[in-house]
Amino acid sequence: MPGADLPTQLDTPTGVALDAAGNLYVADSGNQRTQVLSTSGTVATLAANGRDIALDPTGNLYLTAGAQILEVAPAGAVSPRTGDGSYLFRGNGGQATSARLNAPVAVAVSTDDALYIADQGNLRVRVRSTLKARFPH
Repeated sequence: MPGADLPTQLDTPTGVALDAAGNLYVADSGNQRTQVLSTSGTVATLAANGRDIALDPTGNLYLTAGAQILEVAPAGAVSPRTGDGSYLFRGNGGQATSARLNAPVAVAVSTDDALYIADQGNLRVRVRSTLKARFPH
């Protein structure tokens, strides 16, 4: 794969992530999809779409999608993990699913299982524990 173009048509790729096996995940925003290029060269499309992506050590994929963070489990199930799609600021100290984001543009997972969210519309970086599913105060 080094030095090669992807064997797929992309339109406005906005985020990439690699899993432990070396598979490449691409947030293909213009085509409203997430593509996965396996180490064997096959391309698959996930049901979820986002602007930025990150993977945790267990293989869960996190996507910034509108005013939400979505989680895609290794088996393919998609679940909202933060926000409900409302562009607001709310929810520190409470359940992450009750929190409101305003245009999250980037997401990262730390080695201690914290999820960092660049919440552009609210001018801050928010953090939540993926284990506790809560935003700290």
